[in-house]
Amino acid sequence: MSTPSEAAPVAGRLSDGQTAAAAPVRVWLAANGVQFHRDGDGQTSIWPYPALRSAVPLTAAARDVLLSLSPGGAETLFVAEPAFVQALRARAPALGAARQRWRALRPGLAVVAALIAIGGGVRALHLHPAQAVARLMPQHTRETIGRNVVASLTRTRKPCETPASRVAVEHLTSRLAAAAAEHPPAVHVVVVDWDLVNAFAVPGGQIILTRGLIQKAQSPDEVAGVLAHELGHVLELHPEASLVRAVGLSAAAQLILAGSSGALSNIGVLLTQLRYTRVAEREADTQALRILKNAGVSSAALGNFFERLEVKPATTIQPGAKTSYVKRLSE
Repeated sequence: MSTPSEAAPVAGRLSDGQTAAAAPVRVWLAANGVQFHRDGDGQTSIWPYPALRSAVPLTAAARDVLLSLSPGGAETLFVAEPAFVQALRARAPALGAARQRWRALRPGLAVVAALIAIGGGVRALHLHPAQAVARLMPQHTRETIGRNVVASLTRTRKPCETPASRVAVEHLTSRLAAAAAEHPPAVHVVVVDWDLVNAFAVPGGQIILTRGLIQKAQSPDEVAGVLAHELGHVLELHPEASLVRAVGLSAAAQLILAGSSGALSNIGVLLTQLRYTRVAEREADTQALRILKNAGVSSAALGNFFERLEVKPATTIQPGAKTSYVKRLSE
């Protein structure tokens, strides 16, 4: 059998892709594409080789081919002639198995390349994607989440304060907030009756201190240091960023759009179990030292307090879980 050429057409079937009917055509390989002639209406058409797509990759053992035209061509051309198929495979190598696999992989590889580029850009520019997403969260949503955290804790551990202590805490908080930024953030501090030495910031500028922490402190400056550290977390949006990392972008998008009260309640409970990274802790320490300096409070008290607790280094939201980083910077 001779190799198909312009002078040696073979039989084929042309379908419009919309009905089951197929019309007989004569097909041959022209210089620039597959050419076919419709016996019924006498029309001749050509499908360029670069625009051809096959239903399955053409291999050396292929005995027939079902062709279509890219992009989005509805018509199909079927030829059951092994010599024609192999000659077509030589003229249109893109229909081969290797090229077909590469074409299928390209979209996925493009996505991977884009992710690598984005990740590299984030690292190179020292960006924090979770914090960027957190900044899009409406303030009223942050405050709602923060109130849910406070409510979940105070259900079993009541607020621990007197009128005088309340005034003292508010005065200290206002002083530190004023030293933190030109436009002081709205901060609310709650002291809970809990013997655990603990303090943490929650979304919406709310900070929780425990009775155990205040009793452990040996001076007002040490309490101020802890508050400044937690205020650093507030300024850096660490509670909100931790939330974004914990629940993922999909749930974070719902929060950005305000979310539901039920979802906010569940997330509020989740926040009590989150941990900060070491980078976040260092950022909060740096902010704390700046705030204390601006407020005229000794920064050495903060380092002394953390060292005195004598706990191993960690990355939790507990202020006692510190290294000597603050101590070194304050000296």
